[in-house]
Amino acid sequence: MREADGTVRQFSQAFSAVPIMLREGRAKYSLTAGKYRTTAAGNDGARKPAFLQATGIYGLPYSTTLYGGTLTSQDYLAGSVGLGKGLGGLGSVSIDATWARARLDKLDRRGASLRFQYSKDFTESGTTFTLAGYRYSTSGYLDFNEANGFYDSRPQNQSDEGLTESELEAEQRAYATWRYQHNKRSRAQLNVNQTMGNYGSLYLSAYQQQYWGVSGRESNLAAGYNISRNSINYSLNYSWAESPYYSQTDRVISVAVQIPLDRFLPKSMLNLSANQASRGQTVSSAGISGSALADNTLSYSVQQGYGSDGNGTSGSASADYKARFGEYTAGYNYAQSSRQLNYGAMGGVVVHPYGVTFSQPLGDTLALVRADRASGVKVENNTGIYTDGGGYAVVPYLTPYQRNSVRLNTASLGDRVDVVTDTRFVTPGQGALVLADFPTRYGQKVMLTLASSLSIPLGASAEVVNGHQTSSGMVDDRHQVYLSGVPEKGTVRVTWRGGSCNAKYATDAQRTDVQLIHSRCQ
Repeated sequence: MREADGTVRQFSQAFSAVPIMLREGRAKYSLTAGKYRTTAAGNDGARKPAFLQATGIYGLPYSTTLYGGTLTSQDYLAGSVGLGKGLGGLGSVSIDATWARARLDKLDRRGASLRFQYSKDFTESGTTFTLAGYRYSTSGYLDFNEANGFYDSRPQNQSDEGLTESELEAEQRAYATWRYQHNKRSRAQLNVNQTMGNYGSLYLSAYQQQYWGVSGRESNLAAGYNISRNSINYSLNYSWAESPYYSQTDRVISVAVQIPLDRFLPKSMLNLSANQASRGQTVSSAGISGSALADNTLSYSVQQGYGSDGNGTSGSASADYKARFGEYTAGYNYAQSSRQLNYGAMGGVVVHPYGVTFSQPLGDTLALVRADRASGVKVENNTGIYTDGGGYAVVPYLTPYQRNSVRLNTASLGDRVDVVTDTRFVTPGQGALVLADFPTRYGQKVMLTLASSLSIPLGASAEVVNGHQTSSGMVDDRHQVYLSGVPEKGTVRVTWRGGSCNAKYATDAQRTDVQLIHSRCQ
């Protein structure tokens, strides 16, 4: 990158990286203590032990990362260690091993699990391997969830349509019993995305999993195509699933269309969808979703559906509000035999060298905006995020190992506050909190017109010199210069090659707009 003064800055960043990669010399650690709890249906028998978890990651030379951790509770102990390696244009890989011991019904279960991951972006073709991985576990290995009686939701099954809530819970309990007898053996997975410019995009997601003591395999394949024409979005999706827990294979094909309704309802979409299952069931739905209020802080969705084969109608309504210091949700769903009301509140707290900042829910990689004394300033491209009373804000969900732009909306600045620059670029590592510092000027805003017997050239430098420099600018072809953050009274020194002059000024302290002032420079 070449600066305005000719200085050349160079930097390098990872081309593609698995989630655990860190730069050389960087460290990341965490310590978590709590009590295990699950509210998932059919897992009433899950244990609720207290636990302690510690993890650490350290960046080594040659694009290598060392990581590991431990988790312990009354009847469970596990430890893991792994290594990640960047391969330049070939992507990046990681391999790790976990050993665990669990005590179940006075019986010790001991085992190990080995995991391999690979990630790669092909920028020329627009292909992304989001994650390709393989895990193998011995027969005695249990992860913390399994050791405490919690298992994943049952595999996809078309016969679930029309079941009551109690029947679904009973089915989940039956699956939990089956999973207690057959723990995971191996799992391979692959996620691929392909962009095709104006012709849309394709995605493919697949995994295959085996269990100890079972000959069959659990397999899942999902593929889809998306394209947009005249602001209308079309998508076609196909899924195929089989499981050793069931005797049948499920196939579903679905079509969805999103049509903008801006002409009738601003910032809203009409959503139409239909899917056809392999055993003849069809489900169709229609609804409206969109956003409202300033900065689109409120998003909403209303949906109505109908299913064949006696499944009847279903519907849902939901709303999500993103405030400066949190996110709040509420929703209602109904089906033929169930009703559900839900609500929630989420937020984050970041402790940093300058104080404490409350925020919306935190992502893994963050930026701390610092604009001293510039309160209520909008952070662009982030719904509902504004600086607090001290001029701080947290921007969640940055992209690690890439150049992220953090920009302030200068139109939302206070009357006596200005920023030197409205944009900062940051390149964070995975899980990092980086500072996006925006130097501010606090004071009056002045458009100063200079009168002088001297010939002041275009581009002459002007700066306030009353004790310390508070603002500077350049003189235009009409002998005018804009200065912000200046004291109520002072002297502006104008310099150019071969000459200089001083101009005194005085402002109206009661005014907050840009003041037009004429002064003689001598």
